[in-house]
Amino acid sequence: KERGKENLKKAVIMEISLVRFARALTSAATQLEKVRFIVTLRDPYISLVCAAFLAGASTAIAVFTWVLSFVPYRLGLPIVVWATGMAMLLPEDGRAWVRRGVLALKAAKERRLGPDRLVPAVRNLWQRIPDSREAQHWDLFAGCLLLPPAPQLEG
Repeated sequence: KERGKENLKKAVIMEISLVRFARALTSAATQLEKVRFIVTLRDPYISLVCAAFLAGASTAIAVFTWVLSFVPYRLGLPIVVWATGMAMLLPEDGRAWVRRGVLALKAAKERRLGPDRLVPAVRNLWQRIPDSREAQHWDLFAGCLLLPPAPQLEG
């Protein structure tokens, strides 16, 4: 009887972990469908905004790498990697000290420049991008709805 309860408990735990795994896979698939929607240029405005964002990010990385090239003896990138690894491998007290410093810098930035608007804007844009099911609804709407032709501007 005790062995049956133990087996039932293991089965329930396994089922719960399978459900979590399935949810994680579904979430990853949804993100990939959104990326596919952008890459296939289904909505030119969203694709243009995403392309501009990627161009800006790649330019920022290039400028950062260029600035690092001015460190003598080509030690810019190794120093950045070393400093990041050092901060990660610090004991808990040291990491807490670094975390407090980063939060203080972020608070000072928000006091001087105002709250961050880029992250919420990107998050809202990402939510606007349809996944596969929503894209199929768009296709169905475009293919089955008979709209009158748009009026032509005389000019």
